[in-house]
Amino acid sequence: MSNLIELSTKTVSASKLKKLKRIATAQLESSTHMKPMVAIIVRGKRVIGTGTNKAKTHTKQAEHSKYKDDCKSVKLHAEIAVLNNTPKDLIEGADIYILRIRRMDGSLGTSAPCSACLSACVKAGIRRIYYVEEEKETTR
Repeated sequence: MSNLIELSTKTVSASKLKKLKRIATAQLESSTHMKPMVAIIVRGKRVIGTGTNKAKTHTKQAEHSKYKDDCKSVKLHAEIAVLNNTPKDLIEGADIYILRIRRMDGSLGTSAPCSACLSACVKAGIRRIYYVEEEKETTR
């Protein structure tokens, strides 16, 4: 079972948070969504996968969504993208970090996973899920 943990300097080191923000900011270009989200899978100290949300429909997202019958309204979330982009044998026991970077100023926004993405992470064997509940001074 995965643990859901709020991402802050209370749960990870300031240097790790800075590194995650740098990785997420570099991924912004590949997100086509107006509220860009980046998911990063880390095993030990190594980044093994990244994914961004997309403003387009995607069948892989629909597999995990409660709106399965309406695929046209299901957009690809960053968590599903990274799970699809990362070798399956490396995912089990790894951690996932979910960040929303605001394009205007680079600050962090709320990034809690939806129930479909949470379920997909648990099924994939993700050990811990880190997310930003709301922007705070401790996450800058």
